[in-house]
Amino acid sequence: MWCFSAATSRRLPGCLPINDQTRLIQELGSLMSLNAIKAIAFDADDTLWVNETLFRSAEEEFCSLMKAYIDTDECNKRLFDVEMRNLPMYGYGIKPFTLSLINESGH
Repeated sequence: MWCFSAATSRRLPGCLPINDQTRLIQELGSLMSLNAIKAIAFDADDTLWVNETLFRSAEEEFCSLMKAYIDTDECNKRLFDVEMRNLPMYGYGIKPFTLSLINESGH
């Protein structure tokens, strides 16, 4: 299964950002002839698009609060890692996101 994400900063492992057109064509081309493609479908959650900036803002604020203990890049990486670890258990949404922030703040 292939997935493509509009949110390059928070894409799932294995997903390609939809703005990476060259890689998208290479990946699809390696699977089949481009002539065989009849349609490409994107399942987009408009609620996520609207709220994505709020999640990013909360992440920036979280890493700003943690800057005395960890640099921003490492904070973002670790937060992403904990969200990916928590994903199978909690899923997506504000509650899982908040639980991930709490979980990471204790490390």
